[in-house]
Amino acid sequence: MEEAEQIQEEILRLQSRIQSPKNQKLDGMPASHSGYTDAICTAYIQLEALQAKYGRILANMCAEQLRIEDAIETLPSVQRQLIRYRYIQGLHWPEVCVKMGYEWAQTHRIHAQALAALEKHDTQ
Repeated sequence: MEEAEQIQEEILRLQSRIQSPKNQKLDGMPASHSGYTDAICTAYIQLEALQAKYGRILANMCAEQLRIEDAIETLPSVQRQLIRYRYIQGLHWPEVCVKMGYEWAQTHRIHAQALAALEKHDTQ
């Protein structure tokens, strides 16, 4: 999740940078042969390429998360909850224990059962 958010933030940062007033020629006069407009065109082309690349990365991440969610769906409710807290939301073990209302040992037993079930699901 964090990587996807980071990529989306980078796309927005690039867009705002390329569209900032300092990159615009606002005097209405034709551009000289200094290459100024060529630099802007090059920057727009590079921005488009970066957006396309980031789009592919996000699409691959979403496809992988769908595959993971399909596997998680096969688990009992308490195991699904634990796996999502730990691996989707990225909570640390003490936070998982508190959220679930279980002691450390019970949380890890549920985790071990969930992993065994997921491994079994993956081999089928």
